[in-house]
Formats: sequence, structure tokens, C-alpha cells
Amino acid sequence: MKKILKYIGIIAIVIIVFNLIFNSYFRMRKNDGYVLFGYSGLYKYFNKEHKKLIYWKEFYQYDLMGTDKEYLLYGNDKKRIISVDKKNVISDKWVENINEINIISANSNKEFKVSILDNNNVDLSYYNTTENIFAVSDIEGDFDRFIKILQKSHVINNSLQWNYGKGHLVLLGDFFDRGNDVTAVLWLCYQLEQEAEKQGGKVHFILGNHEQMNLRGNMKYIDRKYKALSQKLNIPYKELYGKNSELGRWIRSKNAIEIINNMFFVHGGISPDFIKRKESVDKINQNIRLTLDTNTSDYYTEEGKAKNNPLLPYIEMDSPLWYRGYFQDWGDYKKATQSEVDAVCKYYEVNKIIVGHTIVEKIKTHYNGKVIGIDITSYSEEDKNKPSALLIENNNFYAVDELGRKFPIK
Repeated sequence: MKKILKYIGIIAIVIIVFNLIFNSYFRMRKNDGYVLFGYSGLYKYFNKEHKKLIYWKEFYQYDLMGTDKEYLLYGNDKKRIISVDKKNVISDKWVENINEINIISANSNKEFKVSILDNNNVDLSYYNTTENIFAVSDIEGDFDRFIKILQKSHVINNSLQWNYGKGHLVLLGDFFDRGNDVTAVLWLCYQLEQEAEKQGGKVHFILGNHEQMNLRGNMKYIDRKYKALSQKLNIPYKELYGKNSELGRWIRSKNAIEIINNMFFVHGGISPDFIKRKESVDKINQNIRLTLDTNTSDYYTEEGKAKNNPLLPYIEMDSPLWYRGYFQDWGDYKKATQSEVDAVCKYYEVNKIIVGHTIVEKIKTHYNGKVIGIDITSYSEEDKNKPSALLIENNNFYAVDELGRKFPIK
């Protein structure tokens, strides 16, 4: 009997320890910077609401981490300019007029000037060109890698100015998040767009899921320095890219899909289910722009039940910004078949679909040449200088590395 009681006691201790470990949590809530701890214990097993018997919440204060220039906001007939210098000193001032700002990158201290546009017109969805097309995706705040790729392929010069003549530069989404130089990356894209147009060229800034996340207020992947700035200014991070900011207005003029020379450029892809909606490219672009000013509560109840919101398909996992099915099974859907990819190409009258978003081992063709993925990971040393951009030159396709070397795509 004593042995039985001993074993029962051991089992009880194991259960208690198990519940302390697995039915409690300690995590950072990404969207507002709070640290949370919750504990439910055995209560979890007997109550479907999974109520927390113990709940603790504490605000986590982030620290600024160097240069972050600049944010331009509008209000009260004046312009508000916010920046952080290398000593973590915040400058926050209002001015009557401003036509040009000076940008400094966070890590390499590269400087360049940006002319402020008079207006931000919505881009077209269709383009034709006989010039070269250079495409890169998923830069994610890595300014130094971005300019290296562009300089070595002579898209920009050593002064970070447009050097591609009438050529087209396609920026295939996800220039926000993870890195600590997002601000400089976006302003460089903004400035190159103006310089390209003056020479008859074009910069195509395509929206990715991380652009959508940031403008909707999802801070899950942003660098800590941006959380720190938001806290110290007492401004929600998304307001730095809101409707009353210059970069926010510019991003809201961009497309999720553009078709160039019968090639379909989109960050994630078009899923077999999504094509059943039979929507035009212009309609998809319009609706995705509309999602940029929505909140999670617009789509889901507090219990997580989906609302009847017509924009819901544009933020879900099989939307054009999020779809990964050309390369793998994902969530509730399976990898696309050849016939499904053929159906997308036929419906939109294109012969190729070029995407980022899903990391691939190398840039090559898939589905009998109809899909090319160009998101190449660059997080480790062994990934450095891997071909990570796409060049289309005289109807030939090349993968281009960070040294500017070209490799024919098969």
C-alpha cells in the first residue's frame, strides 16, 4: 500500500510540474511591447475557455539603437520631421515647407538626398518594354545588401543614383521588417522611382505581405529600434506610415500585381482557389490597397470567428501576398499542380509568374518554365553572394549574384 501511495505521489508531482511548464506561458506580445505571463494548470483540461487563473502583464521598454532618418508626417498645414541620430537623440520638429530631405543609412552611414513628390498617383497594372528588367525581392530592411546588388549590376551608381537608363527595376515585396535599415531602404526606392522616370525607366514597387502587416499595425517582425521609437514618441508604429505620412501615402499608391510583357509579377502568387474569384488585376490591386487601413477586428470576432468582410480573402494565407503553394504544401492547401498553374497563366494571359515570399534554394524555373521564385535567403555566411536577383535581357533569363555575375536560368 505504501508503494502504491509513493507512486501516486510521484505521478502527482509529475502532473504538477507538467502543468507549470506546459499550461503556462511567458511571451512578448509583439504588437504593443508587453511581456505576459499566464497560468491555467489543470483548470485548462476542464474548462473550454482555457481561463488563466494567474495573469501578469508588464510593459517592456525598448532602447533606441542608432541612426533612423527620416519620417515625414503631415498635419495642421505643417510638416513634421522625425529622426534619430547615431547617439540616439530624437529630433522631432514642425516646419512650414520642405522639398528635400537628407537620408543616412543605419549601418554604413551612406547619405543621399530625397526630393519630396507633389503627389502620389496610383501605379498602372500593365506595362510593356523592350528594355532590360531587373527584379529583386525580400530585402527586409537590409540596406547594404540592397545597394550592393543594385550597384554590382549597374542599376545604381556609387552615389546611389539611378544608372539603368530606360530599364525597369521590379522590387517584388517585403522591404519592411527584420532588418534595422527599413527607413533608408524605403526612401531609396522612393527616390530611385523619380530618377528612373526622368530617364524613361521605371521602378515597380510591389506590395508584399510585410508591407501589408506593417501598415495594418502588425509589429511581429520589426526591429527593436522601431518599437523603441514608437514608445518614446507615444505614436503607434503604423502611424509613422499612416495616411498622413509621406512614405505611407507613397506605399498606398502601389500595386500587389503588375504584368510586364506578359509576365505576372506578384509577391506570393495566385492560388487555384483565388482564381475562382475571377477578378481583374486592377480589382485585386484596389482591394489589397484597401486592406492597408484595416485592423484584425475588421475581419475576426474576439473569439476568432471570421466576419463577413469582403476584404478577408486578401489578408489570408492563400491571398496574392501570402500564397506559397507554388513550392510547398502550406496550411490548408496543397502544392499547386501543373494544370492549376496553367489555368492561372491562361486566365491572366501571361506566360510566366515571377514571385518572391517563399525562400528557394536557387533561382530557376518551375512548372515547365512558367514560375520563377527569386526569394533567396541571405542570413548566413554561406548564403552570401548566392544569385539572388533576376535579370531579363533580350528575352533571356539570368540569375544574378551580389557581385553582378550572370547565370543562365534553366
